[in-house]
Amino acid sequence: MIILGRERPNVRAAERLALAIWYDTAEPIRCIAPVSKGQVQYPYRARSYTLHNGSQGEVKVRVHPDRRVQAVIEQTREAEMVQAIDRLRLIHSAREKTVYILCNIPLDIPVDELVTWRELVGDDRLTDAMAVCEENGWDALPLAPTELTRLFPELWGTEKAAERWLSKNPLDPLVSIIRLWGF
Repeated sequence: MIILGRERPNVRAAERLALAIWYDTAEPIRCIAPVSKGQVQYPYRARSYTLHNGSQGEVKVRVHPDRRVQAVIEQTREAEMVQAIDRLRLIHSAREKTVYILCNIPLDIPVDELVTWRELVGDDRLTDAMAVCEENGWDALPLAPTELTRLFPELWGTEKAAERWLSKNPLDPLVSIIRLWGF
């Protein structure tokens, strides 16, 4: 399963919903003041994630300062992603299933591995080379630096450039499949 991005209601919509839910509370809902040109944006706050080995880390995520508005946002944002993952029935499944969460929002589930977007998608040269292979009816992409330079001089001008690219872009089969799908 691939969870691509997340849904996040705009600030005013989330605040209106919170105002409707908590209309009769003594403490008023705190709304975010507009900044330049009347734009309203959630501020960043550090949120924790847990790795599978038990260690924790932090990432900056946009969060509303009022806890009630934030609860509305989390119901739309985090809860929808967790619900989609839960539909895979991961706990009592006879076979192992893989989930890619392509988003920086920490969920209440342990993470096996964190990678940046650039690490995941690499650069376009692999995709471009695979397209040339497809056009020419080649069944494989040779990964020797001399062959990359010979077959794709516009992508790798020198053998040294191909060597450097290969060392910086190790080909993980699962990640390479995602790259070729165009995510």
